[in-house]
Amino acid sequence: MANEIRHGTEADVAIPIVWRATAYQSRYASQKVVPRVLNVTQDIAKRGDTVNLSFFPTASVNTVGSGGSVTNQALTLTQVQIVVDQWNEITVDVEDMSDLQSGVDLMEGFSKMIGLKQGEDIDTYLLALHASFTPTAIGDTASPTPLDDDMVLSAVVTLDDAKEPDEDRTWFFSPIAKANLLKLDKFTTAEKTGLTKGLQINGAFGELYGSAVITTPLVATSGNVRKNLYIHKEGLGVAIQRNLNIEKLARTKKSQPLSGDWLYGAKAVRTATGGVVINSAK
Repeated sequence: MANEIRHGTEADVAIPIVWRATAYQSRYASQKVVPRVLNVTQDIAKRGDTVNLSFFPTASVNTVGSGGSVTNQALTLTQVQIVVDQWNEITVDVEDMSDLQSGVDLMEGFSKMIGLKQGEDIDTYLLALHASFTPTAIGDTASPTPLDDDMVLSAVVTLDDAKEPDEDRTWFFSPIAKANLLKLDKFTTAEKTGLTKGLQINGAFGELYGSAVITTPLVATSGNVRKNLYIHKEGLGVAIQRNLNIEKLARTKKSQPLSGDWLYGAKAVRTATGGVVINSAK
């Protein structure tokens, strides 16, 4: 029996690799916000608990004075810190009998679930930072109304007036907000969109006024209000120090604990111009 491979020895090395691959794929599938914001993971991947971001101020233009004199400007960099302080986990305990009798691979299934929830957790945290943006929010919170074209255009004007670049902007809409826009002929009928088919065919926006549209139920809710966002990529920042760690914990009974954890930090890094909240009815 010298060549026999027992569970817990050589096989243990390979099994977590399969689980992690499954979890990673699930995480990428569920993350909609992280790919659209400033990701500074490379600056915190190994050591440390804080990422310092520096932003150049805006200079003013002055007229050259008599004799070629100039006006010196005291420009100070603005620094924003992202603190890595969100350490979250999911642990499940799979009984041996259930694992043996189940018609599906429970360990792989739970790993997939952990990956999905990790992706959702970071996205939820980022979207919950909506209150950090200082431009006047669009839409009434006392008597919220469905999202409409006027509200959308007001958001565009807000970022345009803030001199945000046209590229790398993203809409984050709740499902009901997207549905309300899809009720408007302007966005759905082929003769008005210029498309060969109306959006009723697939119910999807590719872009809206030149910016990508992401629809997610993770958009924050406050009472009867959904906190939709229109942001530039640098409006929000995230640093993921431990992307996803899947491991088997010590057995203390006839079951196998499977645990996944991740460590990250996130912050609204350009609060004055990087994004605007669009309040709409829940």
